[in-house]
Amino acid sequence: MATKPQNIIYGVNDKLSPIPLFFYGLQMASCSAGSLVMPVVIARAAGASNHVAISLVAVSMLAWAIGAIIQAYPKLGSGYLAIPNNSGTYLAPSILAAQSGGLALMAGMTLFGGLCHAALARILQHIRRWLPPEIGAVVLLLIGIQLGTMGLDEMFEQKGPDPIPGVTTEFIGALTLAIMLVCTLGFKKTLGRYCVLIGIAFGYVLTLFLSHPKDSLKLSLLTDAPWFGIPQFAISGYHFQAALIIPFFMAGLISAVKSTSLITAAQKANDANWRKPDMDNICKGNIADGVGCFISGLFGSMGQNISSSSVGVPVQTGVTCRSIAYSFAAIFGVLAFCPKFVTVFLAIPDSIIGAMLVFTGVTVFMSGQQMLSLKELTNRMSILVGLSFLLGLCFPLHPEYYAQLPHWVSKVTGSSYTIAALSGIFLNACFQLGARKKLQFSIHPSQEQFITIDKAIHDFIVANDIPREMIYNASLAVKSALISVMKENLVRDEVDIAVYFNGVELKVLISYHGNALTATPVTSMAQFADVNNSGSDLLHDIVDWHKTHYRRGKTRLTYGFEI
Repeated sequence: MATKPQNIIYGVNDKLSPIPLFFYGLQMASCSAGSLVMPVVIARAAGASNHVAISLVAVSMLAWAIGAIIQAYPKLGSGYLAIPNNSGTYLAPSILAAQSGGLALMAGMTLFGGLCHAALARILQHIRRWLPPEIGAVVLLLIGIQLGTMGLDEMFEQKGPDPIPGVTTEFIGALTLAIMLVCTLGFKKTLGRYCVLIGIAFGYVLTLFLSHPKDSLKLSLLTDAPWFGIPQFAISGYHFQAALIIPFFMAGLISAVKSTSLITAAQKANDANWRKPDMDNICKGNIADGVGCFISGLFGSMGQNISSSSVGVPVQTGVTCRSIAYSFAAIFGVLAFCPKFVTVFLAIPDSIIGAMLVFTGVTVFMSGQQMLSLKELTNRMSILVGLSFLLGLCFPLHPEYYAQLPHWVSKVTGSSYTIAALSGIFLNACFQLGARKKLQFSIHPSQEQFITIDKAIHDFIVANDIPREMIYNASLAVKSALISVMKENLVRDEVDIAVYFNGVELKVLISYHGNALTATPVTSMAQFADVNNSGSDLLHDIVDWHKTHYRRGKTRLTYGFEI
């Protein structure tokens, strides 16, 4: 049973009265509303009409509402307040799909991305060797660059006569972007939650004062829109294209990694005694998130993913009740039937759209940087990241080279992040050849041998470019097991110790002839740790998994450490 932390006023299982529940739901809705601009960008890329763009925004809101309910309901999702919204990870692939095959292709590939996300939920930990998160980080870096350059084109490209040629639209876009950045950097815990909305509102006001003719025409759409209307699907079918499989698969993979980290953060925020992620709960949350993305594609909209603000803002306010997700769903479910509200996002001027794309690109790029900084990169992984990133950059720099490639090759080289992903997967597979390293030695169990154990593991880890924190963890696991074996006087002769490393996981095997331990060896770990935790807590902190096997008079203890 989780213990509610002191900084949480209303925990995940607590109930709120109707009025506070409504306002907390409204707060979450306002945090997410900024990403409703993305369907408008996709509709423009597809050359769709204003009516289709309005429908696309409305069905996105309905998909969010359904996704929020599925995620918050404990029997279907994680049971935490983890609300989805339109994902920047899906934006660039969706634009590519809309430009090459229209909204039907975008919707069909979003279905594929949602299925990939849900399918990866159960195997994510098992495929890290072949799809390390660093490849996803490189893809995020390139998506961020692409979105940023698209936004700069929108901000500075002249598409018609201006009252002040070359100045007005640039000025509006640059100032809108500046407002977003100031809110994010200077007021992170207050205005930063609504930085996109504040920037858009500020840009609207500037547009009205400067009376830009093209943008004023767009604003007239808002006054003409009715207050009530039933959302309609913007597509009549679903299309698929082999060339887009890699971009949308990588979007699903990155979304699964992001959801895993956010659900882990939600678990930690709601349990004062949290020690380690609950993988079963994370799996349910990922499946729910993937199903939400699939529903979004089914409705004809772009991919969705758990919003970072939907986890971070409740922790800052101390209110993490899952019932807020139901309030959020009710609010957006109602607003989806209000075309006047939906048209607010359709009427956004091009310069403000450009500022939003630049801001989103910066955010996605930063996410890629953060993924790379989570752990120390080995030499092999540094080469993989650098080389796949540079190969991805070759696409926009030399498009004529890729244009002359055979048709079957061009199907999987249609974007910079596709090339980077394929390059990263290929390089990683090559690096796996000979990557499995092994250390074996035998000792007589005694505390005098602990120095030998420390030195052997230290030399093995340093020689094979393994993160240095594994030295302490692996040595601690071996010594604690030996202490327990010696206490119970189980060993008949020498103890065999083997350490394996396959690039993503360090595995320690301790084998001896004798009976299995009657008690877990973790209790002796506290002898070597300068902490106040119990030995069981310590093992839970440093070992990702462990097991004991006894057969025909021989016992084997196995400890696994994920790198």
